[in-house]
Amino acid sequence: MKAHISIATDRLVLRTPEEEDFEPVAAFMASERARFVGGPRSDRFDTWRGFLSQFGHWGLRGYGLFTITLKGQAIGRTGLLNHVMWEEPELTCHIYDARLEGVGYGTEAMRAARLWAWEAHGLNRLASFVHPDNGAAEGMLLKLGAQPERETQLLDRPVKLWRHPEARP
Repeated sequence: MKAHISIATDRLVLRTPEEEDFEPVAAFMASERARFVGGPRSDRFDTWRGFLSQFGHWGLRGYGLFTITLKGQAIGRTGLLNHVMWEEPELTCHIYDARLEGVGYGTEAMRAARLWAWEAHGLNRLASFVHPDNGAAEGMLLKLGAQPERETQLLDRPVKLWRHPEARP
């Protein structure tokens, strides 16, 4: 994996993932909250392989998912995915605990990750792929200035492609 990257926002720190992040990821992926991102998934080995793919993203692409921390505790992930079956890089975010929704952590984290994608990699006007029933994600994307662009398929499932505004400061 590449060098450790850390981005501080007003309330959060986004950092490259570490092995200690697996347990919060496993708990999230086993929960109903993961229903829009391939869960719930109770097979820890399958979850471990998915977790390891984050490190592969960082190694191969120079970007991936950041761990979102609040006062040193992992509360979610945000960053870029670009699996071979994706049309283009995706900006995504998962907040692990519903009690932490609605206070702007996801929006704050995605805004920082979006700016970093532009500054570090020249990636601009990113996409987010959202399940049609994920109203919380759509609300967050609207706060970030993203707009629905079209319906498409991802992993043989219907999704909406949302387009982010230019990230340039």
